[in-house]
Amino acid sequence: MAYYKAAQVRYRFLVDIRTGLLKPGDRVDSIRMLCSRYHTCLATMTKVLSQLKEEGILEVSQGRATRIRKRPEKRITLFYSDKMEIGESPFWSAFYRGICKVLDPLTEFMLFLCNVGTTSDDVLLHILEEGDSGFLFAGSFGDHFRFSERFWKLIRKQKIPHVILFPEAIEYRESPVVCNDFMPAYLSVLETLKSRGASNPLLIGEYEWNTGNWNKFLSFTDAYEKVFGKPFRTENYLQALHRNILFVYENVMRRLRSDDPPDCFMMFSDSFAPPVIRACHDVGKMLPLCGCDNLPIASMTIPSLSSIELSREEIGRKAAELLLEQIRAPCDFSPKTWTIPAYPVYRDSLSPIKKHPSANQEEP
Repeated sequence: MAYYKAAQVRYRFLVDIRTGLLKPGDRVDSIRMLCSRYHTCLATMTKVLSQLKEEGILEVSQGRATRIRKRPEKRITLFYSDKMEIGESPFWSAFYRGICKVLDPLTEFMLFLCNVGTTSDDVLLHILEEGDSGFLFAGSFGDHFRFSERFWKLIRKQKIPHVILFPEAIEYRESPVVCNDFMPAYLSVLETLKSRGASNPLLIGEYEWNTGNWNKFLSFTDAYEKVFGKPFRTENYLQALHRNILFVYENVMRRLRSDDPPDCFMMFSDSFAPPVIRACHDVGKMLPLCGCDNLPIASMTIPSLSSIELSREEIGRKAAELLLEQIRAPCDFSPKTWTIPAYPVYRDSLSPIKKHPSANQEEP
């Protein structure tokens, strides 16, 4: 527990640097003030400061004052949009870890974080025009389409190195992209469902039709046709907000009581699982179900939820490596897409059927 607390405090300290709250050259507050700010004890804060000094992030200047070390003016900005800070988000934190594993050891670069969801357009444009070495873009920009349009005009004119990881509702057709290939995972899951006699899934996806959900939908429908030899019925697709669990519960209940009830469930997010499991419980059925993203909630449901792992940390690492290649060897980057296969993680909600020896088979 003490190690986790130290890691958490270190992360919070780095976020304060990467968001500009603490600037290079700033004097670090007294250790007791830091303990109060980061809600930790003296021993943990001392350990964190020692680690940051060893990593070259802090330095002890003349007069024994500890300051934020001045680093070269090579900055990489990671843009993302979330209600939570990226390192604390159940979904985006793994992407962030992969990026940090590549960039943190490099003293010539400074990673700057920008949450598009909580930053004004004027501030965003100012960041874009400051002349960063490169940009990383994580996911969707939500309502910031005007910002996106201005940005793409600027980035294409100045040929600024950039990579988009796990693209959502942003224009990326002329940009390098790192994302998932969902086909192998869906083929495996659907083959498992078929072996259990299921063939009429209810597919539950996000209400917003963004690039990520569209790719999932196309991969799923293609895999379904390959496994079952017939097209997927679009009326078996339920669009919902994962935050609106009551809407999901009521719709699943209605479909389970219909004349053509689903015999299994596929979900584009693990967050849909609780209302689906409850609806199955209330009608006296426990049908096979599989989520996506392999979030911590997947192992907490009863039954534990089978899910699809996106290899998010690997995507973050690959995106950072590709960006460094662009920065160090400038060239006309092509709109190439690198895909990393997603894979199923089977748990109690969809365990593959174990093959038992035939009753007629003679024992050795």
